[in-house]
Amino acid sequence: MSDKKSNAQQRIKERREKARQSRKRKRLFTIIGFILGTILFMGILFYQSLNPMSTLIKPGKREHPSPNGNTLGDPDAPVKIIEYAEFKCAYCAKYWRETEPELIEEYVSTGKASYTFRIFLPSVTDDAQLSAEAVYCAGDQGKFWEMRDVLFANYYYSISPGNSFSEDVLRQLAKMSGADPDIFSSCLSERKYQEQVNQDIADARAMDVDATPYFFINGESIRGAYPLSEFQQIIDRELASIGQ
Repeated sequence: MSDKKSNAQQRIKERREKARQSRKRKRLFTIIGFILGTILFMGILFYQSLNPMSTLIKPGKREHPSPNGNTLGDPDAPVKIIEYAEFKCAYCAKYWRETEPELIEEYVSTGKASYTFRIFLPSVTDDAQLSAEAVYCAGDQGKFWEMRDVLFANYYYSISPGNSFSEDVLRQLAKMSGADPDIFSSCLSERKYQEQVNQDIADARAMDVDATPYFFINGESIRGAYPLSEFQQIIDRELASIGQ
C-alpha cells in the first residue's frame, strides 16, 4: 500500500511540475510576443519617420459630373445638396467612402441634383485649416474634387502618430490630384483662400451647423454620415413635389 501511495504521490508531483513548466512556457511566449510586437511597432514608426509620405494613398478615379469650382452637376437641378465637412473628420471620410459615390451616381449624374461642398471646422487646428485651404487652391487648377478625394482617402494617414496635413504632405497630395505642385504651393503659402474658408465656417454657423458632416437638401438638414436611404427620402420627396 505504501508503494502505491508513493507512486500516486509521485505522479501527482510530476503532473504539477508539468503544469508549472507549461505555465512558465506560456508566460515566456507571451513576453516574447510582446517584445516582438513592440519591435515591429517601433520599426513601423521609425520607417515612417524616415519616409513619412511613403504610405500616402492615391484613390481610384471617381465620378465628378459637370464640375464647376466646389459644385458638381447641373446648377439648375431641382434639388440642391450642400455638404459642410472637413478633412480631419472620421465620419466625413466614412460618408465619402460609403454613401457619396451612390448619391452622385443616382442623383447628380442624372441631373436631378447639384452638389456643393463647403468647409466647416468644429475645432480649428493648423492642419485642418491648411487642408481646407488646400482644396480651394487645387480648385484654381480645376482639381477641387480630385484634391478633395485625395484628402479624404488619406484621413487615416493624417491622424497617425507623427503625421499631419503639413504643407509638404499637401504638396504631395496636390501632385497626386493632378495639380501642378509649384502653383499649388504658391497659393497655399500665400494663404490665398484663408478668408474663403473662414467665410464657409461663418456661413455654416449662421445656419446652426455644429458638427460634420452636415448636409442641407433644399434647406432640410441631415446631421451625420448616414447611408443613402436617409438622403433618398428627402431627395425623392423633393422630386415628387415637382412631378419628377
